[in-house]
Amino acid sequence: MKPSNQLFSALQTLFDHFNKALFDDRLPVVMLLVQREGGGVMGHYVEDRWMNGQGEKAGEISLNPAFVAKSRLIEVCQTLVHEMCHHWQECFGKPSRKCYHNKEWARKMIEVGLMPSTTGEPGGAITGQTMSDYPIEGGPFHVAYHALLQDKGDHIPWVDRMAIDRLYHPTVVAANDIIEEDHPGAKELAQYHETLLTTEYSPPPEVAALEVRFNDSQIMSELIEDFLPLPVAAKSKTRYRYICEGCDLKIYGKLGISVQCNECERDFILSDQ
Repeated sequence: MKPSNQLFSALQTLFDHFNKALFDDRLPVVMLLVQREGGGVMGHYVEDRWMNGQGEKAGEISLNPAFVAKSRLIEVCQTLVHEMCHHWQECFGKPSRKCYHNKEWARKMIEVGLMPSTTGEPGGAITGQTMSDYPIEGGPFHVAYHALLQDKGDHIPWVDRMAIDRLYHPTVVAANDIIEEDHPGAKELAQYHETLLTTEYSPPPEVAALEVRFNDSQIMSELIEDFLPLPVAAKSKTRYRYICEGCDLKIYGKLGISVQCNECERDFILSDQ
């Protein structure tokens, strides 16, 4: 199978797996893509972006390949399910303004076992413009993820060699910890996952050995055998230092600015490259 077919077939397999496990196989088909984006986002969803010659429409879920190789498999799956919740809301709910994550979306995320958080960690707000999430231990997503691990194949067979580091590293958090600390979303968690608050979760025995290979700290590039070390994409410099010719006052700004010191009426000059 050619590389493109391998990659998109793997993405479709992931979508189908979580659609069946978390959404009762109700989500309509979407166009699954990989697309580099600005702003540091790992994925996005756009409703009815595609149409065929028969007039049938499909939404778009895209993963940012720049982050995948330096991410954990569980994080890639989180991103996919995060966007699938947007797709669910578009099809069966009432989405709000573009890019905003409202309470209906947050409740669906908690229902499927992902706690929305503006910080990607416990304590963050569960609604907002920019939103991350973390898995609830023993929740539907966590269980579905463990079921996925029973397949020993490469779930993401190709990754971008010019990967850059993830912006955060979410962790799996026990439901009781969220309730006891009264984090945002605690009431919704109790509503959807009452059984999680009274039982301790342990991975199914059949995947215990597989967790050595697919552990929560292992990045995708390590899951591809004989993979060469990934070169890290260089970060472009955005702030430069300028010094006043008269009083040596230092300021920082973008390259090419023209600024004058109010104290001595001298120009600031670029002091580093």
